[in-house]
Amino acid sequence: MGLSYPMMAGLIAITATVGSDQRMEADARATLETFHVKGNAKDLDGLMEYIHDDCIVSSANQDLIRGREAFRNMYARMLSAYTNINLSVDIVETRTVGEEVEIMWYTVGRRTNATTGVVENLRSANMALFKYDQAGKMRFYRVSNHPAEPATP
Repeated sequence: MGLSYPMMAGLIAITATVGSDQRMEADARATLETFHVKGNAKDLDGLMEYIHDDCIVSSANQDLIRGREAFRNMYARMLSAYTNINLSVDIVETRTVGEEVEIMWYTVGRRTNATTGVVENLRSANMALFKYDQAGKMRFYRVSNHPAEPATP
């Protein structure tokens, strides 16, 4: 007994969707990880390659950041405030939601305050939506980040 055409077409569609979701999630994870590498290198232009034109960022203790230029200005201030940045990504969850990929992660590491020379430990909880731009490049679209308490053993 074979599968009917409609049943086979449905299975092919499900397989294609799963493959597409996996590709989108892999692209989003690569975008996130490369973004952190560029940040550690204090490469502002490199960071901007991964920001969608319509990006919106919500961050603790500041107004919403809307658009690429506002994002550039925010990150330029942040990068100039630190001399040594060594942050990594601890991905908690990745899932595809329609045409977007949602990733929740912790950013953890250390950075050195440029003014005081004090080394600061950092841990922030983050959630972002990633989506492809018109050129087909995966970019940050919506971002929320907030300080998090250190994990307890």
